[in-house]
Amino acid sequence: MSMSNALDFVSKGGELLKRTRKGALHWKQVSFNVNSNFQVVAKLKSKHVAGTFTKKKKCVVTGVHHDIPVWNGREKEDGGEKAYFGIITTDRVVEFECQSKGDMQMWTEGIQQMLNYCSNMI
Repeated sequence: MSMSNALDFVSKGGELLKRTRKGALHWKQVSFNVNSNFQVVAKLKSKHVAGTFTKKKKCVVTGVHHDIPVWNGREKEDGGEKAYFGIITTDRVVEFECQSKGDMQMWTEGIQQMLNYCSNMI
């Protein structure tokens, strides 16, 4: 996987299953970019019933968690090879579910590359 592919991937973003602090699961359109202060910013958009995007939330990312354990109740879901990662923000870790380990690797590599880029710019 080339560096630019992973960066393009997380910049364009995609749909991920996010777990709330209370354990509820929500689909989010997630993308990452670098702001003018050289901070990595996650953009989370909720989909509305009609397919339009409603709530948008942005948070500054300070790190990536590669070793999120399988969520309770998800291990038997459709027998697929789900994978999990988290982003570390200023106030908590936000967890996501990916369809595969390959997907998870794309997300985590892209985010990590952005973080490395930003730390070199400061």
